[in-house]
Amino acid sequence: MSMITYIAILRAINVSGKNVIKMTALKSALEKSGYKKVTTYIQSGNIIFQTSQQKEAIIAADISNIIQEHFNLKVPVIVLTIGTLQSAIDNNPFISHADVETGNLHIVFLDAPPFNYSTEKIDSKKQDNENYIIGENLVYLNIPKYGNSKLSNQLFETVLKVTATTRNWNTSNKMLSIANQL
Repeated sequence: MSMITYIAILRAINVSGKNVIKMTALKSALEKSGYKKVTTYIQSGNIIFQTSQQKEAIIAADISNIIQEHFNLKVPVIVLTIGTLQSAIDNNPFISHADVETGNLHIVFLDAPPFNYSTEKIDSKKQDNENYIIGENLVYLNIPKYGNSKLSNQLFETVLKVTATTRNWNTSNKMLSIANQL
């Protein structure tokens, strides 16, 4: 069976000294479990790898179980194909604006499409200089100071009733570049 390249993004690890996982240990655990060409990018839980498994949900559950087993942490995992990440980057509606600062751009990846939600609570937390657009399995953010924003993973999870994890524009592009090189 041929190998397929995937990107896994972990939710809330190595943040403020909580849910600490060393990427070298995570890489080793994944390789021992049969994943190939495992590469990590920075400490926030970005993993690029290959497997013959073709279902993202099964891979996400497997990686979550490996983390539970090896690190005793319950960590949500979202798995993307190269095509999914490429599409998320290519279709960012904010990038087409001439005055956009790419340092302000983030993508909130969702583990499932949101449905039956109201944006009223999100809008009530949003500052005037913050913008968001909800897509099928993601939310695009254009936020000058993400660290100070109330448009957080927790807010999107509460309102959209899905698991969410955010990556900045540079990290999203770097993960895609690494994936395309495997």
